[in-house]
Amino acid sequence: MLAARLEEYVPETKVLRPRMIVDELGRNLRKELDFLQEASATQHFHEAFADSERVRGPRVLWDLTSACVLTLERLSGRRISYYVENGSESEKKYLAESLFDLYMKQFFEMGFFHADPHPGNLLVDDQLRINVIDFGLSGRITDELRATLATAILAVRLRDVDLLADILEDMGVFTEATDRDQMKADILDLMDTYIGMPLGRIDLGATFEKLVQVAQRNALFLPRSFTMMGKALVTVSGLARSLDEDFNGIAAIEPYIKGLLKRKISYENL
Repeated sequence: MLAARLEEYVPETKVLRPRMIVDELGRNLRKELDFLQEASATQHFHEAFADSERVRGPRVLWDLTSACVLTLERLSGRRISYYVENGSESEKKYLAESLFDLYMKQFFEMGFFHADPHPGNLLVDDQLRINVIDFGLSGRITDELRATLATAILAVRLRDVDLLADILEDMGVFTEATDRDQMKADILDLMDTYIGMPLGRIDLGATFEKLVQVAQRNALFLPRSFTMMGKALVTVSGLARSLDEDFNGIAAIEPYIKGLLKRKISYENL
């Protein structure tokens, strides 16, 4: 009720979408209170990385789990942030690569991701394996959205603002208050920031935050899954760069984007 009144009487807040924020909070709170849903997400992650030497998720003890009780295999380790100050250079580089690769796989291959990657949920064991815990908040990305994101990133690389505007329009993010020409000008300004900058110097987290600011200024309606993905990306990117200040997130994401584009134009998909 308060969010609705805020939008009604303070028009400037509409671009921040208070009602959507409240809806999202309620949706996620209900998800976190349903332990069967969390158990399902935990098991899905556990099975996906069962053969990985770098990452692990807890196994669900289904006989001891219900909607009100969640029982999991216990995974131990130090918070990943411990290694920022105490890890060797080789350990920090290894963990930065492992963490970022983990999330790229989730975003662009699985279409399912752990959406709360703060250091307390990322435990590093003695084998430098990242044990991921707490799946109360998880997200999904549809095949269509993943393919759209790949095309959007390609458009950015080509500095094709018209193509990017068409992609955003197809995604249904425009509202009545969106000025297409002003939005294109804002995106060009953002692109100009990175002209000539070495790829390793581009901070993906900061870039996403700037994109959100552009969306807010131009009254774009970002999909929930995209916002959750961006929030996770900001956190993971920040952790990776704190572990390795030379970490190149753009280079790490490139193979996944190429793979998405290949699948999009594959014979089977067409």
